[in-house]
Amino acid sequence: MSRHRVTLERCVICGAFIRHGRVLITVKTTMEKTRASRSTVQRWIREHKIECVRLPRGRLRIYLDSLFNQPTSAGAPEASRRSA
Repeated sequence: MSRHRVTLERCVICGAFIRHGRVLITVKTTMEKTRASRSTVQRWIREHKIECVRLPRGRLRIYLDSLFNQPTSAGAPEASRRSA
C-alpha cells in the first residue's frame, strides 16, 4: 500500500495551511469559530457534515469553507418549491 504525500502551502496573511486553494483549520479553531464542543465537531465529521483531511502525521484538519456550506441530502425538498 503506497501513501500519497500531501502538499500544503501556508496563507501569507494568517499562516493557516492551504490545500488545493482551500484553507485548513484545526479542530480547536473549528470549536472556537462554531462555539461547539470537541465531541460535536467529531460527530459532524463522522456524519460528513463538514469536510476534513488527515495530514501525513495523522493530525486532522477541517476545510474552513465547509463550516459555512449547507450539506446536501438526497430527497430533500427544493428551496424554490412552495406549498400551496
